[in-house]
Amino acid sequence: MKTNPNEPIHQTVDADNKVTNYGITKLEYIATQALQGILSNSEMSSYHANIGSAEVCKNYTNIAVLYAKTLIESLNENDSQ
Repeated sequence: MKTNPNEPIHQTVDADNKVTNYGITKLEYIATQALQGILSNSEMSSYHANIGSAEVCKNYTNIAVLYAKTLIESLNENDSQ
């Protein structure tokens, strides 16, 4: 089963058995988890606290999104093999 990064991580079914989508996407969820891991690194956290620039923050978030996209691509590749 392919992973669609734009699907929500949780789907709900309403009273009419219609699937409704609420919440963050799979890509957003994985990226937030990756960012949490990146920021939990004590060396990066202290560097970030000392610099505190928007550029540094943007670099961290871009890296987290890249990790998330790469993970989803790898999952989809392995699924088709």
